[in-house]
Amino acid sequence: MWMMGVPTATFTAVDGFDYTIKDIKDIPSYGIFTALKIKSNDTLDEIASRANIYGEYGESNSYAIFEANVVKLMDEKFSLANVKELKIPVIV
Repeated sequence: MWMMGVPTATFTAVDGFDYTIKDIKDIPSYGIFTALKIKSNDTLDEIASRANIYGEYGESNSYAIFEANVVKLMDEKFSLANVKELKIPVIV
């Protein structure tokens, strides 16, 4: 019930079916990036909390890494196993 006021959007997916979803969010465009080679067992939270990325408690910024790499992650079915490098947005 609490979502009734949230607008919906309908789209046709690659499987040919129409889907209706709520609360579409624009993916922000980050201006400055650094590239980071990753291992198959790395996680976005762990990467974000590294001292040379966003530091201690930086996992709260893992959304930025996801947003900056959303197309690549979707292509890999949201698995980092086959991803070799991520774009890390510089958050100021």
